[in-house]
This record gives sequence, structure tokens and C-alpha cells, in this order.
Amino acid sequence: LARVEGEGAMLVIAATSDPHLAEAVWSEARERGQLINVVDMPRYCSFILPSILRRGQLAIAVSTGGASPSLAKRIRQRLETLFPAAYEPYLLLARAARARLRAHQITYKRRDDFFGAYFESDVLASLEAGDLTRAAAITQALLHNYGVEVSTAPLEEEARSGGEQ
Repeated sequence: LARVEGEGAMLVIAATSDPHLAEAVWSEARERGQLINVVDMPRYCSFILPSILRRGQLAIAVSTGGASPSLAKRIRQRLETLFPAAYEPYLLLARAARARLRAHQITYKRRDDFFGAYFESDVLASLEAGDLTRAAAITQALLHNYGVEVSTAPLEEEARSGGEQ
């Protein structure tokens, strides 16, 4: 790393197996007040980069604190099977339900009860099976139990579009 290469940067990510170069990059970045991450050398890191699983608004970060980024990656890969892609519309339906519960001034305690029922329902299983219509109908029925009336069409639309129209 020539002194000029990292000048003006907020952060530096370096990948080298040379411990002398890692030390030099670390020292220079610290002198400049930059954040630094030397890949696979936690000793030379002022921040870490976790392995991240994203399912729409759901983000799960896995870190081993630099002990083994490879294990963090494998743990994230295992979590991918526990949190399938259906979590994206699942959370979009949850967001649509929450907005309606709040608009109807349903108390926090009752909203929490609603989400307990939502979590235990077949909404996610329906989405995993590719049946958004059924998932919206279950959500509609749950909302009805809390005095909130809504048709399934807007719930489905919000789950498809993310509420952006």
C-alpha cells in the first residue's frame, strides 16, 4: 500500500497473507484515523464484517469476532435453510397488519398477542408453499379477531409490492 492509495478514504479493507504488510497497512490507517479491516487477521481490525443473511427486512448477522470467518459463513448458510425466502412476504404481511392494528389504536399488549398468534399460524407455511392468497386470508382472519376489518386484496398487494405503490 503506497501512502497515497488510502488517502481520503473513510475505511480500508486489506487482504494479504504478509504479516509485515498487514502491520504497515494497520499502522498507516490508524495514523490517518481510518477504520481498518485486514481480512483474516483480527488483530489488525478496528471493525468486523459479519456474514449477513437478508430476507427483505429481516437481517441476521453472524460473527465469530474474527475467530473464523469461514465458520461464520457456514453458520449463515445453515440459517438460510431455517429462514427461507418466504420470510420476505411474511414480514411484509406483518408490517401491513401492524399498520392496521396501530391505526385502530390496538394496545401494545394486544398487538403483541396478535403477533404471537401470527407467529403460530400457518401464514409462513402458506407462503413457503407459494400460496400468498391463503397467507393473506389467514392474516385477515387474525386481524378480524382484533376488531380490524380488511379485505385480502390490499394485504396481498402489500406483500407483493412491499407497500410501495
